Amino acid sequence: MRPMKGLLAGLLLLSAVANASVQKDFLRACEERVEQYSAQRVNAENRTQQSAARAVASINAADPSAGQALSTALGDTRQLSTLYGRYEMLSQLQQFMQKKPTPAATDAWMQSRVEELRTKIATADAAESGIRQSTPGKDIGLLAWVGAVERLAQDRGKIEGAAAELRLIERDLQSYHAARAEEHARAVQVRSAILIGIVAALAYQQETTHDIGVGAFSPNVHLCPDGSYVGGSGCVMTPEGNYVGGTPMLTPNGDFVGGTPQMAPNGRYIGGSGKPVRCPDGSYVAGACHMTPKGNYVGE
Repeated sequence: MRPMKGLLAGLLLLSAVANASVQKDFLRACEERVEQYSAQRVNAENRTQQSAARAVASINAADPSAGQALSTALGDTRQLSTLYGRYEMLSQLQQFMQKKPTPAATDAWMQSRVEELRTKIATADAAESGIRQSTPGKDIGLLAWVGAVERLAQDRGKIEGAAAELRLIERDLQSYHAARAEEHARAVQVRSAILIGIVAALAYQQETTHDIGVGAFSPNVHLCPDGSYVGGSGCVMTPEGNYVGGTPMLTPNGDFVGGTPQMAPNGRYIGGSGKPVRCPDGSYVAGACHMTPKGNYVGE
């Protein structure tokens, strides 16, 4: 019974491994990207604050270089906002993936994000149109106009970052669901193996009393997990999935026997080190004949 317990324990361990990792690996990769964006954001924030301060000072001083200073500040603002857009989109994905979504749910989530981007783009387009139609100092104060342009740069940057991140997410989700499908297939295989092992264990238990009786009179008879009996040193599974008594050895005709193959007088190959002997049912075994509870004979 111990070999069977060991087999079931091994299969249960394989089952745990098969179900363990795809979602955790995906979320870990997301977290690494979040940390990367957070690290980049520190330098971007410092650079944006400095360029914004220079732009405000140039505008207040009516410096001829104010236009260039403002352009630099807006560029830095947009780059920083792009990082924010990436970060926010990735954070939404992390929350969504905690639910272990199906491919259909993932498609719906992705479509919702695309629609949100379209709405934000339309809003930003309207804001830009209003800015272009106004004249600073006439329709709107200069600093108020600069503030509106800065907000537009922020909005455009966030949209740009979110869209770029969403493209990466689309790729990652395709790989994720492919890996989940493979993970599920492995889990099914392992569960099937466990069930086969359980059935074999139950069959072994069912035959325990018979095995005890056989052992008392025929110590060389061994009951295997598939319900068959073998002689020799015990049950060993062959590459074909059946059991033989002892180390499986390939015969010239492509079968497996336990121990050294030798040809019996009836032309069939048997395994074992003893000489071929003829049993009462006409079969040949190596060494000596031992009857199993099923009525057939096995050798030493």
